[in-house]
Amino acid sequence: MKKIFKYLLLSITTLSITSCASGYKSIEPKTVYYNSTATDKDVIVAYEYNVLSKKYYRKENRKDIRVASLKITNNSDKDLVFGKDLILVNRDQKELDLVANTLVYEQLKQPFLIYILYLLATPLKITTYDSVDDDFVSDESTEDSNIPIGLILGPGITGINMVKAGTANNRFKKELNHYNLTGKTIKKGTTAYGIIGIKGNSFQALAIKVVE
Repeated sequence: MKKIFKYLLLSITTLSITSCASGYKSIEPKTVYYNSTATDKDVIVAYEYNVLSKKYYRKENRKDIRVASLKITNNSDKDLVFGKDLILVNRDQKELDLVANTLVYEQLKQPFLIYILYLLATPLKITTYDSVDDDFVSDESTEDSNIPIGLILGPGITGINMVKAGTANNRFKKELNHYNLTGKTIKKGTTAYGIIGIKGNSFQALAIKVVE
């Protein structure tokens, strides 16, 4: 019984170590410390890159998408619509190639069906040998037993990773939807926060342009 307990403990430990899915750390644009700002006609934009973490950050690099958190303050005397009255430009005043938040999600979300491959570990067994009597040595002095640790490892690792990836993706998608600025009206005298995706692999200096 003690040996079985040890193997179960080993299985649980292995399960936690080999878990590959990552959680999602919320960006929360309202709490971000913004180092960079730009102004045009009484409208101020503050922005910050490198707001994603773990697997989402690594996929951001591979997919040539830069995700940024924005803070836009409208100090003008009229309401402005992002994407129509307000556009983001680079330092050469060229409009940036923004990636729709729905596409940002599709490109950067964690895959979770791949973890089904862990089910291949289900048939895994460990054979143990217990001495029958230390006073006798013979071919029959040991008995073996098979511990089906794969029944824990296979479904366990698969389930944990799929649930973890799915939960993280849902949080990521929910935050992208909540902070989607496209078509959002920023009323005069107010501040709006958002998350955007920019096509490209460089950290471009951003500026805001009020379209008249």
